[in-house]
Amino acid sequence: MKKRKNKEKTKIIVELRQEHPDIKLCFWLKVASVPKSSYYEWVKKLSQSHYRDKELLKEIQRIIEETNGAYGYRRVSIELNNKVLVNHKRVLRIMRENGLLCKKFGRKNRRYISYKVEVGKVFGNKLNRKFTVDEPNKVWVNDVSEFILTYP
Repeated sequence: MKKRKNKEKTKIIVELRQEHPDIKLCFWLKVASVPKSSYYEWVKKLSQSHYRDKELLKEIQRIIEETNGAYGYRRVSIELNNKVLVNHKRVLRIMRENGLLCKKFGRKNRRYISYKVEVGKVFGNKLNRKFTVDEPNKVWVNDVSEFILTYP
C-alpha cells in the first residue's frame, strides 16, 4: 500500500473530525501516526493557501471580465504580477479548477470534408495495382490522402 504523506493524512483527519466530532484528536493522530506538530502545521498551511487562492480567484475573475475572456493564464499572470507576485503555475491551476481558461482562441480541429460533387477530371485506373515498369518515367502516379493524427 502507498505510504501517505503528512499533508494527505492531515486532510483526511480534518474531514473525519467534521464527521465524528465526539472522537478526540489524539485518537486520530495515533491511528494515522502523524505528529501533533505536523498536524497543526499542515492545518495552518492549508487554511492560509485556501484563503489566498480565494483572493486570487476574485482578482483573476475581475481581469477576465475586463478583457471579455480574451486573456489566457499567461497574460492573466502578467497582469497579476503587476500588483502581486504570483507564480504562473498557480494561476493556471486556479483557472483550471474554476473553468476560467480562455476558449476564444483555442485550436480549431480540421476535419476532412468530402465533396459530393466530383471536382476536376477523374482518370481511369490503368495500372490495376501493377506498379512494376520496364523503363523510368513511363508511369507517374499520385496519391492524395489526408490522415488526421490525434495524440492523447
